[in-house]
Amino acid sequence: MEEESEDHISGLTFAAVYTRIADLIGINGDLLVTAQWLEKTAGPVFRTWLDSMAKKISAKFPAFPIVVDPAAEVILDRIASEHHRNAVWAVNAATLVFGHSITDSAVDDLLEISARGVPERWRIDQEEFTVKLEELRRTTVDDYTKKVLDRAVKRQKAKSLPAKVQYLFTISECGPDTFGLKLDTNLLREADVARHEIVHGSKFDQPTERLHAMLDTNLFAAQAALFAVAQSCGYRHVIDHTGIVFNPI
Repeated sequence: MEEESEDHISGLTFAAVYTRIADLIGINGDLLVTAQWLEKTAGPVFRTWLDSMAKKISAKFPAFPIVVDPAAEVILDRIASEHHRNAVWAVNAATLVFGHSITDSAVDDLLEISARGVPERWRIDQEEFTVKLEELRRTTVDDYTKKVLDRAVKRQKAKSLPAKVQYLFTISECGPDTFGLKLDTNLLREADVARHEIVHGSKFDQPTERLHAMLDTNLFAAQAALFAVAQSCGYRHVIDHTGIVFNPI
């Protein structure tokens, strides 16, 4: 069986990342089912709950006959609708943020793998940093190279998901089309902006169908980036009925 050390790149390196992406497909599916159920069936639940609360209030305060007031019924309908809408938005927002975080984590791992597998493509020759003479005497060029690579990886990790994915395509010298994948880069950026706005307190009021498309686009981006990095490191994926393997080219 193929084994790998911490710094060694093998087919297992890429298979592990693919497994994480594949697991996210199932997780996203479960979250979307929850979002769709909430969107289609939770409205009456909110309305029933409000009815029960109105009856309790009317029983406790007879001077306020809420349950028989047509105007109150309109207000209750409006409150139920607003609660339902906010609940749908909240679940959809959480689903997008969670899916984005897992995808982002996988892409961060691909940045590290690329730096280990093809460091010559990272163009670090012009990097500068300050060292003391004492450190210079006891540190090899390889050690400095690793430090510079680590810094370059950290700098890329700080960028947006679309920027990181594009960087991996660039240094891998191949992209989604190479593997027959269609990636909507505009939707990828839109999903990233939406996630950023959610984190900073904005509502996510896109329909569930749009959420589904955003999640799929994130997954396609991660999958294409994985295949690109694997090929740049000398591995090509093969998918059959048993699963996926990454074989040396």
